[in-house]
Amino acid sequence: MDEVREDGRQELSGFPQGRIYPVQAAFELTPRCNFRCKMCYVRLDGSAVGRYGRELSAEEWIRMGEAAAEAGTLRLTITGGEPLVREDFPQIYQELTEMGFLITLQTNLSLLDGRVMDLIADRPPVMIKSTLYGA
Repeated sequence: MDEVREDGRQELSGFPQGRIYPVQAAFELTPRCNFRCKMCYVRLDGSAVGRYGRELSAEEWIRMGEAAAEAGTLRLTITGGEPLVREDFPQIYQELTEMGFLITLQTNLSLLDGRVMDLIADRPPVMIKSTLYGA
């Protein structure tokens, strides 16, 4: 799908001209986090979420993934809060990886357990981003 132009620059080809494609997107699965980093604004505890709305269900995230894939999205960042606080994270992650996205997982790494490590090993993201702010 990439073509190299005469001037050496790469461009995506195979997409109809005149249409806008959302090349990348971020899915903030939850505003909840298990850390309380002072500089972070996405760090609610579970009881506070209801005051601001609700989290989308796994099925809703999967449908949004299908819509994003259909629209031509290539890169997808999965973030939060801390996305691994969701019990249904494995289901969401597995379904999104099956859609062919180039996935970046943004996590504080503190909730990586054997179940999530096996999932990531089986379906590795392009990148895992983490910070040490919580430390």
